[in-house]
Amino acid sequence: MTKSAKVRKESNKREREEGRTTQEGTNLFRKSFRKGKILPSRSEEGNERKEMDKDIKTTIREIREDTEEIREENKVLRKELAVVREENWELRKKFAAVREEMSGREEKWQAEKADWMKRMKMIEEKMEQREKKERKDNVIITVIGGIRGNIERRVEE
Repeated sequence: MTKSAKVRKESNKREREEGRTTQEGTNLFRKSFRKGKILPSRSEEGNERKEMDKDIKTTIREIREDTEEIREENKVLRKELAVVREENWELRKKFAAVREEMSGREEKWQAEKADWMKRMKMIEEKMEQREKKERKDNVIITVIGGIRGNIERRVEE
């Protein structure tokens, strides 16, 4: 026997011995393990799987129901949104009409204001002309009155 064959034979021997002592708890194919530990039966495993499948199906069904409820709610909200948008559109139209009407009234008011300002200016000018004429007439009358007074004084002297 060669040295490498001997080494392999010894390592295999060691592995077998270790397998008996340390792997008994994990090696499912050893007789001692099968006798010492009770494995779950296939029916128990099947029951667990059935329960898991049932739980998964229930969860999926709940998710689908929730999704459907969300979709229905979304449809209702979209309809409400469409109604609100329509109302908003109509309000904007009314607002634009009112704004246009107010703009027309503003223009009319500005025109009336300008007309009244023009009239006031004309009246003020006429009043100024009258005042000037009255002052002029007053001066003439005063001067004439003064001249008469002087004439009368001279006549008396």
